[in-house]
Amino acid sequence: MEVFKNKTFSFSKEIFVRFVLAASMAFAFVACGDDGGSNVPVGYGVGVMGACAGCQEINQYPMQVATFSAANTQGTVQLQNMQVFGNGMRYMSSGATPANNPGNMYSGPVAIRGNFVANGPLVDQSGRCQLPPGNYQISSNSVGSMSMGILELPDLILTPGNIRIQIVQGIMHQQATRLMGIIKIVQVNGMPCDPRFSDNLF
Repeated sequence: MEVFKNKTFSFSKEIFVRFVLAASMAFAFVACGDDGGSNVPVGYGVGVMGACAGCQEINQYPMQVATFSAANTQGTVQLQNMQVFGNGMRYMSSGATPANNPGNMYSGPVAIRGNFVANGPLVDQSGRCQLPPGNYQISSNSVGSMSMGILELPDLILTPGNIRIQIVQGIMHQQATRLMGIIKIVQVNGMPCDPRFSDNLF
């Protein structure tokens, strides 16, 4: 069996200085990425929320702070792969353990993106708002908030279609992988919906 032995390598001073300079430059390019040197920490995206109103603080240091799913009792509405993004500078990672709920480690503005599945036609009590069954992309139209696992998303948009929804009184549980709360369909194709057009999420 071969045994690896420690060896001492010697470099000239000139080679050592060149190595340090090259490593420093490489680190600078990685840290800055292709955004022109915006000082975004390594591992963070840039502008992930696009045109989300009020999401500038998130876009400065975007960090995915949780991913959850949810559904109503009947299963006619499902939220899948809901990625929650916040400002990474507000994430309290020190002292985090597997027993901690990741949702409790963040307090600040948030935006989301994910999938909304309607497993049947959804119609409000007035009959004006009718959401066809299908798969929709869901994203934040304006900034929401999250604090100690409590999530408020007052302005979400579904595509395709001009569909606006809200998620309110959201409580993250099961290590921030599930969400309990209320989902409201506010507008379909520009038509305001009945205020009672809502359901509980689990």
